Amino acid sequence: AAPEAAPEAEAAPEAEAPVTETPAPLTPEAVSAKFEEVVNADQIRDLMKHLPVYDNEAERLVAVKEAGLETADVTDIIGADELTSITKDAMDEFGVCTAYIGSIDATRQTYQSWRQKHLDGSVHDHAGMWLPNKLGMCKHTVKKNDVLQANGSLAENTLEGMPMLSVEEMQAMAMAGDKEMGRIFGDVTQMMSDPEGKIPDEQLTQEDWNPHGEKGMTYGKTRGFFQHALGPWMPQTHYSGVPIKVNGETVATFCVIDGKHRHDINADRMKEYAARAQKVMEERAVARKVAQAA
Repeated sequence: AAPEAAPEAEAAPEAEAPVTETPAPLTPEAVSAKFEEVVNADQIRDLMKHLPVYDNEAERLVAVKEAGLETADVTDIIGADELTSITKDAMDEFGVCTAYIGSIDATRQTYQSWRQKHLDGSVHDHAGMWLPNKLGMCKHTVKKNDVLQANGSLAENTLEGMPMLSVEEMQAMAMAGDKEMGRIFGDVTQMMSDPEGKIPDEQLTQEDWNPHGEKGMTYGKTRGFFQHALGPWMPQTHYSGVPIKVNGETVATFCVIDGKHRHDINADRMKEYAARAQKVMEERAVARKVAQAA
């Protein structure tokens, strides 16, 4: 006889699907604690002091654009006599080694006038020079939105209320792809490749974007800042900066810097110089609108 078939195995009972509970929303305290586990918040806070975020940056940039002060639009006002006279008068009155006026858009400050006392005592205007906002001092004046005066040491990064990025941090930004940092380090590299200064001061540096033509960055302007300005500023530094406003927003700054601590730079006089620059920029903005409407 044929063997009987083995009885069929009973089907295993279906496993019950696990019940997934929706996690309760995290409290702000829990979120903060979790963030501290992943990111060192002290480091973030320190970085934000070095790279302050302007409270009304969107509105400020609208004012910059409407005033015709974005980088690509300021060629005509670089070296303007009305602005050069302001920095000359301020330099004479305050007895400082540097006085400048510079418009500030989203990424860089372009100096319409930059008067600098060189190491040999001569004074030059390096109008058309520019610096990334992340490198320059004036980001702190824009953030404060008022007169900013500080003493300290640029070399030791001890300017009161004005922490600056280190050279290593700026180089890291350039290597990570920050275009403006890359451009300015490119200018410095070109200058350093000519240690004897054989290349004429008026020779333009090679940049991948120069909207100002012959008024753009030159070897002389690069030397003016990185050799003749930074050196005297380093051991002791004084900075006084004032916002220049158009339509109520900061579009530029007027500043003086000296290579020693100063307590005699009158803030009200600084504001008067800034008001002179504001008048020039406002009148130019009106003239531009009239010309564009014609």
